[in-house]
Amino acid sequence: MSFELSTSVIYITPEHDEVYTFIKEIDNKQGLYTLDFNNVVVPENKIKVNTHTNFSVPSLMTKNRIINYHYDKLVDSIVRFLIDHNPAEDLMKIYRKREVIYFEPIIDDSESPDDKEHFRELTDKLNKLIGMANSAIKSRFNKHIVVILNYPPKTHHLHTIRI
Repeated sequence: MSFELSTSVIYITPEHDEVYTFIKEIDNKQGLYTLDFNNVVVPENKIKVNTHTNFSVPSLMTKNRIINYHYDKLVDSIVRFLIDHNPAEDLMKIYRKREVIYFEPIIDDSESPDDKEHFRELTDKLNKLIGMANSAIKSRFNKHIVVILNYPPKTHHLHTIRI
């Protein structure tokens, strides 16, 4: 068995749809892998290593459950990317609620959220980060994810993420 847990793989379904997924469990005795996609259990010859970028999705997706799976995983990957590249990592928490991504400050009592210059600099940094994510995405969903900076008492819409 040459794959390890969490290795990204491409699984070709019996209907010949491509699913980019990762290995969730390994059964060495039976030589089987459990994939994240619907907990499918497959032998090694049914999967190959994913050589695509982090944000790519299959070109051939015909079933709604596969489309929904990839859409959800793509949004999760984008959130992970934003967290990993957060320019204000000690000041911001990033999370997803349904179809919206939120940036929310971890407010220190000494910080004033009313400082307009600080707020503008922060939105510029976060919009640059969103631009990095947008340039890395190779997707086919034709949707926009809303990104909100929740900076009490203000709520500010940042650039959207195109997926």
